[in-house]
Amino acid sequence: MAGYQAVRSSQVRAVGTDFLRARPWVVAPVAAVNLVCLVRAGAPAEQLRLLGPGIAVLLGFFVYEAVRFRREVVREGQLRRSLGLTAGALLLACAASGGPRSPMVPLLLAPVGVAFAAFGRGRGNTGLLLAVLLGLAGLALVPAGTPFPAIAGPQAAVMTVASAAGSLVLLWIGVTGLTTAYARSGEALVRTRDATLAAMTDRMRGAESLGARVAHEIRNPLTAIKGLVQLLARGEHEERDRRRLEVVLAEVGRVEETLAAYLSFARPLAELRPEPVALAGLLGELAALLEARAEAGGVRVVVRAEEVEVLGDRRRLQEALLNLASNALEATAPGGTLTLTATRAGQGARLTVVDDGRGMTPEQLARLGTPFVSGRPGGTGLGVTLARAVVLQHGGAMRHTSAPDQGTRVTLTLPGEPGGALLDGEDLDRG
Repeated sequence: MAGYQAVRSSQVRAVGTDFLRARPWVVAPVAAVNLVCLVRAGAPAEQLRLLGPGIAVLLGFFVYEAVRFRREVVREGQLRRSLGLTAGALLLACAASGGPRSPMVPLLLAPVGVAFAAFGRGRGNTGLLLAVLLGLAGLALVPAGTPFPAIAGPQAAVMTVASAAGSLVLLWIGVTGLTTAYARSGEALVRTRDATLAAMTDRMRGAESLGARVAHEIRNPLTAIKGLVQLLARGEHEERDRRRLEVVLAEVGRVEETLAAYLSFARPLAELRPEPVALAGLLGELAALLEARAEAGGVRVVVRAEEVEVLGDRRRLQEALLNLASNALEATAPGGTLTLTATRAGQGARLTVVDDGRGMTPEQLARLGTPFVSGRPGGTGLGVTLARAVVLQHGGAMRHTSAPDQGTRVTLTLPGEPGGALLDGEDLDRG
């Protein structure tokens, strides 16, 4: 926010400086036309003695600012005060040239409009607006002909046109200058943002690539260590040594699981290899993979699948579903049921992984998918993250619904082909 304010301030100061430098060149001819018209309209001598020097003083002030700000850039406070003083001086000029009927009223739009464009909504502009409105109300309450009669005849029309033309030119210089400057600032910020995002993306990919290479390098010697420990464990050992070797194997297995999860998480960054995938067959294979674990945990696996096909990366989809189903098995007590379904949804398909296990609290749901945050001991939390990445790569959506002791339902909605359209509303649940 501070960076944006600095850019905005610099643009206001630059355009404000140009405005103040150009203002005398616009106001001088308008002032000359108005004074000539006052004389030709037969204005009273007292009115001419009041308006003539007043307009000359105001024009002299504009010239002074133009000269001063050729050597320096105006500050925001200086610009705000200059515009406010100008509005006040013009209200007095209107009061001395017919009040609400004064042909100089259109000139008020220039300082007020530029101030609004430069500083937007805020206390300063609110005060300026109220002051000008009160001034106009005061002009309306002044009796006609006080202190001088309104300008009459064709001279009044000429003064009105000259004042309106001068105001339009000043607004064009100030307002269009500011809008153009803001547009340039926006383009510069967009270019900076895009460059930053590109650099961050390159750095992230580099880090993930390096991490994947390190994980592979660690896994190779880890496999050798695990094999040697298994060989040692087969020999004759005291009970205490045997337990120690079991702990080593368990910890090595946990490290292997973490490495496998990390490598699976990094893999979706590669391009998809889409092919026609029959979801009934995919869920059947998944159930076969889970069969041994499910039987060991006393959990029944049920598959209900329509004959529906999508275009996707079969290996990635199976990997995502396997992670979700493994989490469901972990959360389901003996005697429970894990249900896998596939149904048609428009041009695509909807997959669900439903368990009747322990479920999750709203707090756990909010943190679901955060890497290395898991609801089970030793879990990495990367399984859900991997599944979400795979579904998003296919242009789909994934949603979890759960409650304590009421199980969990994971719904995956896939388009007919990667990047295709989902059903109306499905994209609200992306990620």
